[in-house]
Amino acid sequence: MDELISVMKALSDPNRIRIVKMLQHKTMCVCEIQATLRIAQPTVSAHLKILEAAGIVSHRKDGLWIDYYLRDGSNSPYLACLLGNLRFWLQDDPEIADFAAMLRNLDVKLMADESACSLEEVDGIIKKGHYDMINVRLSKCGGFRKSFRIIDYLRAEGIPFQIACQLGESGLLSAAGRILSLLNSDALYHDGSYDKFLLKENITDENVSFGPGGEAGPLGGCGLGVKVDNKKLEKLNGGHNKGREYAISSKEITNI
Repeated sequence: MDELISVMKALSDPNRIRIVKMLQHKTMCVCEIQATLRIAQPTVSAHLKILEAAGIVSHRKDGLWIDYYLRDGSNSPYLACLLGNLRFWLQDDPEIADFAAMLRNLDVKLMADESACSLEEVDGIIKKGHYDMINVRLSKCGGFRKSFRIIDYLRAEGIPFQIACQLGESGLLSAAGRILSLLNSDALYHDGSYDKFLLKENITDENVSFGPGGEAGPLGGCGLGVKVDNKKLEKLNGGHNKGREYAISSKEITNI
């Protein structure tokens, strides 16, 4: 009960909600937050202290600077639920529209992510004009075909996009994401193939991690270029798929 009350109290102030909305897009120092909200520096620090005490934000030192960032909610089920929903809330609020304009004055690029899962949602976001670019992920956009439709729409509208990954995704999804990136080299940013850097165990025989300098080229073989290790899959899913064989063929990838 105390944990829930702490999170709810921390999010009960309009300026603290604005800070959370800002940190959804980038890490920021106190002076950046102060310039955007146009409130006193001690007041900003007090708000950040409350948010940090509730586990909503954290900070890291970068030389003489202290950068604040939004936590992922893994420390609290209540926080995870609220932060997940807050990405969708307030998009039609006039204050959020004004807030987006203030961020642009600071040369902050706003990228829509969890609120942009379908072509219809992306179309609505672009028409409102609050965001500068869209984050495209296979896992949230519904696979290759739907992701391509979103990307084609963004190209036609002249909107930059990023091709990204699902945090902690397996080698299978990493391989699929790499193909999407290679087929859309005009993406502003490419993010993925973190496998060995994040996962203690994986389900693919092949190592799908990026190489030196973040480079990641085509994988060998047909289809996605990876093969699922059924023993690893059985171990990681508690034996629910025991005896089943998994392989991704070139025919299947063509039909996705």
